[in-house]
Amino acid sequence: MEFQSMNKAAAPCETHGAVMSTFVIATLVYVLALVMEAKLEIGNNSYHHIIISKISLLSASLATILLVLIIVPALGWFILLVWTLFLFKLIYDACQKLRQLHQAI
Repeated sequence: MEFQSMNKAAAPCETHGAVMSTFVIATLVYVLALVMEAKLEIGNNSYHHIIISKISLLSASLATILLVLIIVPALGWFILLVWTLFLFKLIYDACQKLRQLHQAI
């Protein structure tokens, strides 16, 4: 299957170097989060489990989106925009939770 954005002469690492580098980093973060979750045997209700699972979810989804960005750029940019909005919502919710915990102290 060949797409319009694909160049027969160049490899993806050559044409999309920044995207491929980010993909590798996102994949490594995902693997590290999975290993941390398995090694630490974190309980399901602890804050650590919630943080590690969200890091794992975000990095895995980012890696997938980056591959879509290479294959179908228009769709990839749209999905990346939605992912970024979701990331900002998660950051906002985390700041609200930290503020509640700080006030409880």
